[in-house]
Amino acid sequence: MNTLSSTIIAPALPYIAGTLNVTNSAEQILLLSIFVLSFAFGPFIVCPLSEIHGRSRTIQSWNFLYVVFNTVCGPVNSKAAVFVLRFLAGFSCSASQVIGSGIMSDLFTAKERGRAVAVYSIMPLIGPVIGPILGGVITRYTTWRWAFYAASPLDVMILIPSFFFLEETYEPVLLRCKKRRLVKDNDGNINFYTEYDHLDKARAEVYKVAMIRPLKLLGTQPIIQAMALYNAFLYGLI
Repeated sequence: MNTLSSTIIAPALPYIAGTLNVTNSAEQILLLSIFVLSFAFGPFIVCPLSEIHGRSRTIQSWNFLYVVFNTVCGPVNSKAAVFVLRFLAGFSCSASQVIGSGIMSDLFTAKERGRAVAVYSIMPLIGPVIGPILGGVITRYTTWRWAFYAASPLDVMILIPSFFFLEETYEPVLLRCKKRRLVKDNDGNINFYTEYDHLDKARAEVYKVAMIRPLKLLGTQPIIQAMALYNAFLYGLI
């Protein structure tokens, strides 16, 4: 949904610009690109939260925020509000793609992970292609506002089943929950522990590592730099 939402309003840009009095061509492009720009910032917050609170709870919460911000984009009549809401929608929508990769690493061994990630990556590649097609049909038969509205129920159709079927996969969180349950069932016996207890870090430390690690990889790993440039080119091309 995140990549589909990034391009679904592309056919509606002239109509949005006319309604909101967006005369600058750069601002028209920003209506589309600010959603993708926020993908660069979301993981700095999302990744630490998923390690503290778990994958499933984090992805569900942030998908709910995406539905709210994306839906509110529809009725607003201020270009500034659309810019802000599009940024926040993309910011919250980035959780599904980032945490999805983490879930792959939780569920599959290093040997199996390549095939699993390849299958998982199909939808993010298809999304930017389907988005303009769907947006074009919606804009032709309704109004540009429905280009925003249409993406929200699609995400809700994924979000609601996730509350029932998306289980936690991050091992430290699973063991922490099991430990808490055992302590409760044994009259508060605090002698239970997990192999990760000695690795627990302060939340500030978790956020610090999550913010520094991507920048360090981007600055020191040529393959990361090449992939970043390639993805930037693809999004610019789309």
